[in-house]
Amino acid sequence: MKQSQVAQTMEVNQTASAYRVWEFSGSAQGFSAGAQDVLEIGDAQLRYTAGKEGALVSPRGLSIPAGTVRTVELRLKTEIAKTLTLEWESVSGGDGVDNRVSLPLEPDGAFHDYQIDLAGQSGWKDTVSQLKFLVREGETLEIRFIRLTGLY
Repeated sequence: MKQSQVAQTMEVNQTASAYRVWEFSGSAQGFSAGAQDVLEIGDAQLRYTAGKEGALVSPRGLSIPAGTVRTVELRLKTEIAKTLTLEWESVSGGDGVDNRVSLPLEPDGAFHDYQIDLAGQSGWKDTVSQLKFLVREGETLEIRFIRLTGLY
């Protein structure tokens, strides 16, 4: 898996124009997990623990215009996971290696803001229909929000 060169911990610009925002306050917002994964909804976050499936999956049919959406922003915390991998499905298909990027996480139990630059990813093109967030079996993420923006 490729490590994103510009995926980083950062302060998210709260005023940036977002194409799509999922705020997990009492709802999974259509996200799902595999049969052996655990997905819990809290007051202000989604808690995901990877089982053998190991994927937190967005709703299908998102119709994300890759030319407009260039960044995925997340606010999350973890005590164990050191890496998060984002995979996506494009309506035009494409090689799995080209449709994935990984970023390092800070496993200190505190919330951090992360930003994934997708503009330089060869598989980020055309229309993206679904997103998948992957960690290893037994690792837990608590996610406050996921935003798709045109930053970068």
